[in-house]
Amino acid sequence: TALYETILAGYQEAQRRFDPDRVNNLVLLTDGRQDNPDGTLRLQGLIRQLRPLVDSDKPVGLIAIGYGDQADLGTLERLTEIVGGRAYAADRAGDVRQILLQALTG
Repeated sequence: TALYETILAGYQEAQRRFDPDRVNNLVLLTDGRQDNPDGTLRLQGLIRQLRPLVDSDKPVGLIAIGYGDQADLGTLERLTEIVGGRAYAADRAGDVRQILLQALTG
């Protein structure tokens, strides 16, 4: 799982495609944690790169859903605090649908 690389690339793309007439959220569903043997990005590096991307004139939230007991919910919570948004834990597949409805409808 290249979790950090995926979050960074997704957030950068969401910022690039920002639409002021819409709610702009990056939705991440993961069943794991950062364990990419080829990746060089570490948590502190991700945080250092995300912080300057946060722009109150172009807000992009992160809705992070950790599915199953291997998901790194603590890290997801930390990252959603930085960029805005919320982290959720989903223990069963049916939880994901409910969480998405709740997160996207406020």
